[in-house]
Amino acid sequence: MKIATPAALAFSLLAVPAFAQQPTLDLSAAADLVRADDLEDGNVYSVATGIEQATFDGATYTAIDAEWDDVGDIEDLVLDRSGQLVAVVAEIGGFLGLGDRHVLLPVTDVSLVPGEGGDFAYVTRLSQEELKQLPEVEEGFWD
Repeated sequence: MKIATPAALAFSLLAVPAFAQQPTLDLSAAADLVRADDLEDGNVYSVATGIEQATFDGATYTAIDAEWDDVGDIEDLVLDRSGQLVAVVAEIGGFLGLGDRHVLLPVTDVSLVPGEGGDFAYVTRLSQEELKQLPEVEEGFWD
């Protein structure tokens, strides 16, 4: 019994920090939060030339650049089962709803950028040509 009690005590002491390290959401800092509604129908921009992943990962975008190509709209956000954002469904190409395609952009290929009026946009490292090569995501994909 003497062995079980110290082992149980050691286990309980190790379990406490796991609970203590849970991040808390600071709801008083609304300026640091983004609602899905602020993203819906937002624009998707391309840096126009396509850049390497390593360069894109290190970049910080604070405003929409006039030289970027407006390539589409944000149609939907995709979360995994744990609630993490994993992709953006973008409507690209087309004109007035004709000839457009829905593609899945992994979060590794997009960066959130503040737009005008409190809205947000995404910029992608992929060029228009690379976007056209992505497989189309039809509504049946989710079934």
